[in-house]
Amino acid sequence: MNGFDQTSDSTRPPWKIVVLVAGAAVIAVALIVGAVLFVRSRQKVEIASQNMDRIEAQLASSLAGCAQEPDPEECRNQKVLLAAKATGASTVCEQLTGSDHDSCVWTVAKDREDPESCAAIADVERAKTCSDQINVRLALSKKDASFCDKVLDAAKQDGCRNSVDGPLTEANCVGRGSDQAVCDKLAQFEAAVAAKDPSKCLELSDETEQSRCADLVGTGDVDLDGLMADEERSYGSSDTNPDTDGDGYSDFAEVKAGYNPAGPGKLGS
Repeated sequence: MNGFDQTSDSTRPPWKIVVLVAGAAVIAVALIVGAVLFVRSRQKVEIASQNMDRIEAQLASSLAGCAQEPDPEECRNQKVLLAAKATGASTVCEQLTGSDHDSCVWTVAKDREDPESCAAIADVERAKTCSDQINVRLALSKKDASFCDKVLDAAKQDGCRNSVDGPLTEANCVGRGSDQAVCDKLAQFEAAVAAKDPSKCLELSDETEQSRCADLVGTGDVDLDGLMADEERSYGSSDTNPDTDGDGYSDFAEVKAGYNPAGPGKLGS
């Protein structure tokens, strides 16, 4: 029995050799697959290059005919733009100059939804606007606020985030990376609006925020009875006491039912 075991062990290939052979086979397969992909990639590049050469040759021939058109410059612009849109290559726009070139690049970048292509626009401000516009569009279509982070204009970036994630509030302010000072101001603003107290709006440090708060609060409803301060004045009721006449019914409930909130009887009696 022991002799049988020894014979079996001597005829079995060592495990290290098995591992080496298997590893070599895996590497060989990987190399073959890599070579095939590389060749295919090169072929695609060559085909794309050939297609581009053919398109550029056709474009050159087509542009030559623009000399016979009533408006050669407009003819040239249109043909280059059509070729650029058809190929999706902003390099075709190099046939144009100035604002015509920039408009061509912008169109291609927008069609391809490729903000990086906007860098080819010569006018720096137009290049930024082009990039911002496309990043906002991507953020909205994909519902992905990470594209908003690439927007260069601060106001547009905030608008982008608000559109994707909803308005900035005290609850989500810190989580969205805003400065604590900004979050503190936002909390104060929300508290003033919630209080429906115009005097609270005046405590805000920013005049724009004061105005926005006042627009939302209006004349105010300090006692939170449902009647604004100007309404309370018109009925003769208090804007600091929700039940002016103390009859157990709120001023708003009495007005709604047609009764005088400031005393006995019905309104107008």
